Amino acid sequence: MGRLATAYAWRIDAAEQAELARRLAAALGGAESPSDRELSQTCCRIHFADLYAALDHGGEVAVEALAELFTPDLSGAAGNPTVQYSGYLFRSALVTLRRRLGDSRLAPSDREQLAADAAARALTTISARFRDCRDPDAFWGWTARVTERAAIDELRSGTVSGGRSVHAESLDADQELHGDRGDGSGVDRDREERQVDAISVRQELVRKCRLGKLSLDQREALVRSFWGEEKPQEIAAALSLERGSLVSAAQVSLWKHRGLQVMEANLRGRGDG
Repeated sequence: MGRLATAYAWRIDAAEQAELARRLAAALGGAESPSDRELSQTCCRIHFADLYAALDHGGEVAVEALAELFTPDLSGAAGNPTVQYSGYLFRSALVTLRRRLGDSRLAPSDREQLAADAAARALTTISARFRDCRDPDAFWGWTARVTERAAIDELRSGTVSGGRSVHAESLDADQELHGDRGDGSGVDRDREERQVDAISVRQELVRKCRLGKLSLDQREALVRSFWGEEKPQEIAAALSLERGSLVSAAQVSLWKHRGLQVMEANLRGRGDG
């Protein structure tokens, strides 16, 4: 349990860990010598059911649950800030990317940035549509699938390679082998869902910009990312040139994440989540 809490940055104190251990024992029903895998899976299932309840409750507990799932922390010197990512969504996206990319020559920093972008994408979907998962006990698996899809979408976007993803053909082959049943319905459904998400995000961003609820930094990061399909490094370089002062990719990632949080909070406040 302590290993899981550390790995995924679970925000539970000692008393909550003790309660989780009690519920874990009850869920296993006194099974003798359960495997580490069984223990980990059951523990995650119980904890994510709690996260589902927090999201359903709304307010500060929902904000805290989302922050646990994915958080970028800015640190380092003022002139050379760095960003550290934590949370289940980031770790899960990173695992998916490692599996999909294999021995790719993609730099570790680029892979981590790609995972962070996928985690932010997954966080937006989870925040707005977590009730699509009807069973809180299935929320962990549902979240894992959303994150895996977000990571694959980031690969398909081609933002790493500056155009069509160099991995697209192998991903398409994998989709044909594992994802589709031959009738095309799964692909069509996924495409339709992404189109609906894109329309919602676009409308919300325009409204936010009009109302001035996004800071200039957040607005620049989101517009350039979603419309220009620019990577954080590219946005940072452009803003540094425009402003005559250094802007880092870490700062851009943080602005993008916080801007998405503002938009998500507004969506929940309107009852759209």
